[in-house]
Amino acid sequence: MASRGAGRSILRPLRQTQLQPFSMQLSRFFSLGTKLFVGGISFETDEDQLRAAFSAFGDVTEARIVLDIESGKSKGFAFVIFASASHAETAMKTMDGRALNGRTLRVRPATDKPRTFGGTGYDGRYSDGGDYGSGGYRGNGER
Repeated sequence: MASRGAGRSILRPLRQTQLQPFSMQLSRFFSLGTKLFVGGISFETDEDQLRAAFSAFGDVTEARIVLDIESGKSKGFAFVIFASASHAETAMKTMDGRALNGRTLRVRPATDKPRTFGGTGYDGRYSDGGDYGSGGYRGNGER
């Protein structure tokens, strides 16, 4: 009796992108836009300093430091948007690993994350895992 799947390899062939050098894989990201993720920024760095550091590579259309909603303090990362993809690529290659205000920067192409609301993605409301409905619990099993 032949076993199911006999003769088929359990190993899948590598996709072409897995064989490409890192620089070629980066070029795929730049077709999406000119937005860079900048991690590791100093908590003392402001948006003007960030813009000035990256403006040396081309026209920066936006430089935003991400702030904590409650405290209003920097979360230690930012996004920089360039007018041109070539300027963004040059900035990324040059600024990645460089220090700004005493901290080493990590600069990568920014990618869009799917938005979830309320932490669970369920109906935009916070949930602790239980579905208690909107009627509340009366203690006697009625709603």
